[in-house]
Amino acid sequence: MAATHGSARGSPRRERLPNINSTRSMDIFKGKRVRKTASKRGNADAKSRGTGEPDPLDMCAPYTESYNYILQQTNRRDKATAIRVVLRMKERGIPLDLNTYNLLLDVVADTGDDSPFRVYEDMKEEAAREDSDVAPDLNTYSILIRACERSGAYDKAFQLFHEMKTEFGIQPDVAVYNTLIGFCAAVRDERTASEVFEEMKEKGIWPNVHTYNTLMNVFSEAPYEVIQQMFDDMPAKGIDPNLRTFNTIMKACQRCNDSDRAFKFFVRLKGQGIKPNVVTYNILIEMCIAKLTAVVAARQKKDNKKESNNETTAIANKALDLFTEMVGETGERPNTATYNAVMTVLARAGDSRVFEMFERMVNGEDYVGEEHIPEELPAGEQSGPEEEILEQLPNAPESPHMSLPPESPQSVTKNRSKRVTVSDVLAAEGSRPQSPHLPREETVIHPDLTTYTTLIMASEKMGICEKAWEVFNQMNAMGIKPDKQTYMHMMDVCVLNHETERAHELLAEAKAHQILPDADLYNRLLNVLAESSDPTIFQTFEDMLGLTIKPNQDTYNILMKACEKMRNPDKAFSLYADMSSKQSPVKPNMITYNTLIDICKHARDTERARNLLYDMTRRSVPVKIATYNRIMKVFVEALDPGCVDLFNTVRNDGPQADLETYTILLTYYCKLVSQPAQDGEPHQESDEAIFKVFEELKHMGLEPDLVVYNIMLEYCAKVRDNFFEERKRMALKYFEELKNRGLVANIDTYNALMAVFAEEGDALIYKVFEEMNESMIKANHLTFSILIKHKKGMECLRQAAEQKLLLPELAQMLN
Repeated sequence: MAATHGSARGSPRRERLPNINSTRSMDIFKGKRVRKTASKRGNADAKSRGTGEPDPLDMCAPYTESYNYILQQTNRRDKATAIRVVLRMKERGIPLDLNTYNLLLDVVADTGDDSPFRVYEDMKEEAAREDSDVAPDLNTYSILIRACERSGAYDKAFQLFHEMKTEFGIQPDVAVYNTLIGFCAAVRDERTASEVFEEMKEKGIWPNVHTYNTLMNVFSEAPYEVIQQMFDDMPAKGIDPNLRTFNTIMKACQRCNDSDRAFKFFVRLKGQGIKPNVVTYNILIEMCIAKLTAVVAARQKKDNKKESNNETTAIANKALDLFTEMVGETGERPNTATYNAVMTVLARAGDSRVFEMFERMVNGEDYVGEEHIPEELPAGEQSGPEEEILEQLPNAPESPHMSLPPESPQSVTKNRSKRVTVSDVLAAEGSRPQSPHLPREETVIHPDLTTYTTLIMASEKMGICEKAWEVFNQMNAMGIKPDKQTYMHMMDVCVLNHETERAHELLAEAKAHQILPDADLYNRLLNVLAESSDPTIFQTFEDMLGLTIKPNQDTYNILMKACEKMRNPDKAFSLYADMSSKQSPVKPNMITYNTLIDICKHARDTERARNLLYDMTRRSVPVKIATYNRIMKVFVEALDPGCVDLFNTVRNDGPQADLETYTILLTYYCKLVSQPAQDGEPHQESDEAIFKVFEELKHMGLEPDLVVYNIMLEYCAKVRDNFFEERKRMALKYFEELKNRGLVANIDTYNALMAVFAEEGDALIYKVFEEMNESMIKANHLTFSILIKHKKGMECLRQAAEQKLLLPELAQMLN
């Protein structure tokens, strides 16, 4: 505008503005008439402020710049003050210029309602006047697009984007483009984002780091290579990645479970002098959860508990190291998501430090003060540290959920003097039921549903049933409503003590809490019944079908597990027939076949085991070596020579035999040697065969483990067609060989040696006892039964007691 005072304007302008003496004026924010008396406004405003001081608007000089200054000092979202300024300007005939409109927009842009768009419409109406020099500029549209971001009006943003170019000829800048690409990220609109990015390049608008950050967010669900390409393009354009860039690429690594690559980026960002934030550490700790899940799954396949336990401990330590580095070295403060992630790692690892982490959480040792939360900036204007902290805010598209504490830093310092334990927290919270969202003096970052569900999972993992029920009852008392996952974990707790009645009560309670029962919930209940060998499991299954809940593979597999425990093969194969029918939507999987094979083992039913192998081949189910091993165990249990035939099939036509395959065959020959043949004589073929298999095992490049050597020692004790000295020589050879391989003997090893020496009462029995004592391995009931079976062995046992080679309690048992 050319003039800033109302009297300097032409008559058309004065005719449009409300008369200064009028008692009615238009509220452009609400679209309603507001009745005010001008002469009483100042006193009323002062009274409403409760100050009694003169209203600054009454003291404002009658110039547009003066009122603009007041708007400039007005806090964002203070719509009431903005309304008063506009009304006063119109009452006094003070014209609104471009700066006035932009300041108004800046104040009301973050309100989340249609106020900014009403201001915009009024502004366009003014701009349409022939004598007006008010016209929207780049700043106007930047603010309006920010308003669209706050209110989620994404379509409106692109409409404004089009208007600014076509109606007013305004060229958007990089901040506007960044914001629009950010909108595309919220709805995963890859096509539109690509078009906006291409337009930037066509218009000669050079992208910056925020452009690439938002663009990478748009393609967050795309293959990892797409994100990597964008990341690699930045240095070529002279753009250095910032923390948010690294966090985004690390999230891409997280989605494809590539923890190694994510940690390489972590090292790289620190090498570039960039300080990681809570988002960075949350990503890495959450990747520890995924890594741990993979290790547990591999454990279930390989059944190598010792090795996997070492891995789980290492992963738990890694998560704690990251947490310690974050708090101690970088000064970053964890949020609720951080604690929950660390606790989840510890819980799944069965690590009791999960309870220590919970105490640390509720004691506020790593408190996030209010001073760490900055004013939120629009996506196109984010830069530097502010942009990184925005990743933590709930409104950010990529932010984790964050619970902000209601206490002041002063109150936190005061409360830190009292250390709270897990039991203290549960007891205190249980004594005063309340909403989890209300302030609590004991905590600074509030435990939420995930926190307590994690504690329940940890308690179940460590077999602490009482603790799980304590946590569950107290979270209910606090007003934190359990969800389906919580009830499922509580049913897992019921498995530990076979609490079938409690499991039924949990299902009823879940229904009462409006949780719709589904196959997952019923499967957990069925699992409790299966592990308890409860025959009512089949009636519960019928009840489930009566509710029109469709069973899945897990359902049938759990039922078959119940059949295995209750030794009911006919029922199991009846269920298998149902699954195998053409009408059944649920087909058998590997767990189904494994359970059925184990059932055959208990029943020593080699015929059904053979048929299962045939069915798997017919159904094109991949038959891996683990399945062959399982079926071979059926034949070993039945002492069926088909075990050898199956081994030859594997060796000639099947998958490559592994150590377990050879171990099973060795077990067969070892068991066979103690069984008389049809003519009453020992099985002569087993003698030569077992040694041949043992040598072939080593020839195939497989390393014999302790189980293999224990079988060979047991064979030396059982075989009766060799002289004692020969059996003794062989046993000592295998014992020496296992030691040379770095294997550590266990009680089964020493018992097998005892069985070799007992019949002749060989003096090496005393050496065995001495080595057992040195290794802190206690003799068991089998040790005594082996020795007392033979007269000379019994005498050696007495001599060992006299020589104090037996532990006092064992010697007392002998007396």
